[in-house]
Amino acid sequence: MVNNNALVAFVPANNNALVAFVPNANNIVTNTNNNNNRLLWTNLQLDILINERRRLNFDFHYSECSHVTLWNIIAAKINTIFETNYTGV
Repeated sequence: MVNNNALVAFVPANNNALVAFVPNANNIVTNTNNNNNRLLWTNLQLDILINERRRLNFDFHYSECSHVTLWNIIAAKINTIFETNYTGV
């Protein structure tokens, strides 16, 4: 049986290692590495993150725009929607 609420996102940490985020019963995504200086992401925020990255996929692979600039575009959209202060880094 598939659990439709199971969402795992792997994102690069500062040391280029992957960090796993797994949602709990409250649909809040928590960091599994117990590093307290990371923020929590809601499933809606992660949906926007994934969809925006997907939307810019061509640019990530074929444009001359830097990846940091593209991630800043994604962060700006998330910040506008959710009134957060994420950066492309």
